[in-house]
Amino acid sequence: MTSVAEEPSSVRIDLTNKSLFVNGGQYPLTPAEFDLLAAIYTSKSIVPATELASRFRIGRQTIWRGVNSLRQMLGPGCIVTVRGKGYRRPDPGEISLSIAEPIAFVRPSGRWNVQDKARAVMAVRSGKMTLDELEAQCGVSSEEFQAWAARMDRYGVPGLRATRFQVYRD
Repeated sequence: MTSVAEEPSSVRIDLTNKSLFVNGGQYPLTPAEFDLLAAIYTSKSIVPATELASRFRIGRQTIWRGVNSLRQMLGPGCIVTVRGKGYRRPDPGEISLSIAEPIAFVRPSGRWNVQDKARAVMAVRSGKMTLDELEAQCGVSSEEFQAWAARMDRYGVPGLRATRFQVYRD
């Protein structure tokens, strides 16, 4: 595992390419580590471990191991534990952080796949697109969007698979 200096001066997270840059150098992360880091760093408040566990469908012990792995790689101050509540990113004065946001949502040319649905949900939630704009540009009804968002919240991105819909049906 590659280790960074004890306290990195700058961290840049590229959500489009799923890349992490610390002090100008790129560091490899597993998909699970990247998702965990992105969830903590894109939140403006404390992220409870239970929320992370339900979002990624993993146990709290796995989250703890992932956070420890990230701390070993990035340094101990990169993820702050709030005892009894969860995790948060450092305060702006503690570390220089820039998050390269994903590109704006583009309507798929063919059928909707899992990634397109997830991007649409994230675009509306992040404020890059309103639900009305999504309806006008892509022909997605608000009921269909709400179903995507609910399945994504409950089952993660795999819950958006059309072929697996019956498995996730409530």
